[in-house]
Amino acid sequence: MRQHGLHSDQDLDRQRAAAYVAQRAAAWGIDIAGPVKTDMGRVKARKDDIVHQSSSGIEKSLRGMKGCTVLLGPRGSRSRTSCEWGRSIEAPRIFLNVGGRAGIPPSLG
Repeated sequence: MRQHGLHSDQDLDRQRAAAYVAQRAAAWGIDIAGPVKTDMGRVKARKDDIVHQSSSGIEKSLRGMKGCTVLLGPRGSRSRTSCEWGRSIEAPRIFLNVGGRAGIPPSLG
C-alpha cells in the first residue's frame, strides 16, 4: 500500500527537475509569477540563438575540413556530380544542405 508523500528517488528526481524548470522558466520565455504566460518573442529569440550557434559551429567545422568547400547562396543543379554556384562545380560527391529534414516517403501497399 502506497502512502502519501515522497517514497522514492524517482519522486525526488521529478521534483528536482520540476524545480529546475521553474527556476529557468524566465530564461525560456515563461512567466510563472501569477498565471503562467509565454513570451513568444523571447521563446523565438532563444530558438534563433540556438539555431545560429549550431549552424555557425557546423559551418566553421566544415570550413576547417581538408578537401571540403563551403558555398552559400542559390545554386543550380545540373547532375549528380555537377552544379552551378556562380561557376561550374564538378566533384564525385556533392552534399547539399538545403535546411530541410531527410524523410522517407510512405510506401504504397
